[in-house]
Amino acid sequence: MINQVVQHYFQLPRHIQNSISIMKLIDTYRKNLQIEGFESVTHYCVVMAKITDQLLAFLSSESKHVPQLYFYHQQEGVHSFPINIELTEYSSKLYSMKKYLLLADDDLITRFQLMLSAYSVNVYGILPDKVQIVTLMDGKTHEYSPTAEDLILGQQYVKDLKKTKMKQESWERRL
Repeated sequence: MINQVVQHYFQLPRHIQNSISIMKLIDTYRKNLQIEGFESVTHYCVVMAKITDQLLAFLSSESKHVPQLYFYHQQEGVHSFPINIELTEYSSKLYSMKKYLLLADDDLITRFQLMLSAYSVNVYGILPDKVQIVTLMDGKTHEYSPTAEDLILGQQYVKDLKKTKMKQESWERRL
C-alpha cells in the first residue's frame, strides 16, 4: 500500500500534489489491505493513523523540493531479485535513493541500504550519494552514504538472497 501511495502521488502533476491527494490515495489503496492481517481492528486503526500521519508529513515536504523523480520496480525474473524503490532524486549535485518501510529494525535497515547500493551500481553504474530508509511507524529517517566496501557487501547480500530463493524454489518443486 505504501509503495502504491508514494508512487502515484509523485506521478500526479505538481500543482495537485497536496495533502488532499495523499488522503485520497491512502483511502484508495487501504482498501486492498486485509484487516485480518492485523492483531485487531484497533491495531489496524492505529497503524493506518500512523501511516497517514507520516505520509502526510514526508510526502508534503518532498514534493516541495525534489528536482527530478524516477520510480523503479525491478520485475522478478529467473535470476533477478525484486525491489521497489519509491523515490530517486537526481540533480547535477546529488543522487539519492529513498525507501519507505512500515517498520524496520537496524538489521533490516542495513540490509536495505546495502541492497539499494548494489542495485544502483548495477542499474546506473554509480553509488548514490545518499540512501535514506524512512520507517513510517516511528517517523524516523535513516541516512546512509554508501562506500565501495558497502557495494561489495551489498552485491554479496543480493547473491545470497538469489541463492536462497533458488534453493527454496527447487525445494518447492520437489514437493
